[in-house]
Amino acid sequence: MVPGSPDILKYNNWILFSWGGWSIGILLVLLLGGLQESLGIHTGGNFIIGVGMGAGVGLFQWFLLRRFLHHGYEWFLFSIIGFGLGFLLFDISRNFITSTTTLNIFLSTATGAVLSSWMQYHYLLNDYKPKAKNWIYYSVIAWMLALLLTEALFKLLQVFRNEIPRYTSVIFAFLSILLGGLLLGLITGKCILSLFQNRKEEGYPQEPGT
Repeated sequence: MVPGSPDILKYNNWILFSWGGWSIGILLVLLLGGLQESLGIHTGGNFIIGVGMGAGVGLFQWFLLRRFLHHGYEWFLFSIIGFGLGFLLFDISRNFITSTTTLNIFLSTATGAVLSSWMQYHYLLNDYKPKAKNWIYYSVIAWMLALLLTEALFKLLQVFRNEIPRYTSVIFAFLSILLGGLLLGLITGKCILSLFQNRKEEGYPQEPGT
């Protein structure tokens, strides 16, 4: 099959890779946090979350999109930059504004999703306009709902943590984290597939830029 064909990108693959990127992102956050602590650095905690999650999700999505987009590696870079900056802004602002950790995470995630998806739209999805702008909306909604789902499940776990065995709590917490990645893939996949399908139906060349 010709590289760049919309038929290569499958919805199930996008969901799976988004879930994988989300999971790897969480692992990267833990690894970076451990490295930071070992180096005695006690600032930039939110920044690490942004870089880790942006890198994980961006990298895995790039694995699929690299056949479709020229300079597709920039998808990965924009994801890191967008979420890194989004979380860094709130690392800085919390020195001047008092707010809860949960609110900071939600605002940081929303900002990171807007920045990263806008750069991906503006610099990489030009061949898929006019509908490409939908990527920004889908991406922000997906990230916020994925975070909301994870947060809600953790709150539910806290309510019943004294009534269920410890190992069950650990399993439930692990599944709660993974479900966020699945939801992210389900929502963003609808948009990405519609862009390539729209391109095919309207007679665009299969190779971007040709």
